[in-house]
Amino acid sequence: GEGQPLHCGPRHYTQAAMEEQMLQHHYPLQAHLYLVALHRFLQWRLIDYSPERHLGGYAYVFLRGVSEQGGSGVIIEPAPLQRLEHLNTLLQGTQP
Repeated sequence: GEGQPLHCGPRHYTQAAMEEQMLQHHYPLQAHLYLVALHRFLQWRLIDYSPERHLGGYAYVFLRGVSEQGGSGVIIEPAPLQRLEHLNTLLQGTQP
């Protein structure tokens, strides 16, 4: 039998489609955990560490969505600092 066609070219990676993939695969949770780890690392390494100044957000690049014809294939989100601080506290096992 014939297989289903693959929908994996740049035109299939609209902003809405990428956001849907982000949610379906729990990528925001993954990004938050990585940002908490980076936050902890920067606290340890930088004497004057300030999350507002040093902690950027995250970018997910869907390589199949990148094209020379204008498909960016990129989701960029700023660091949700309050949420990260709360998640950091929860992962430490202490109460906020």
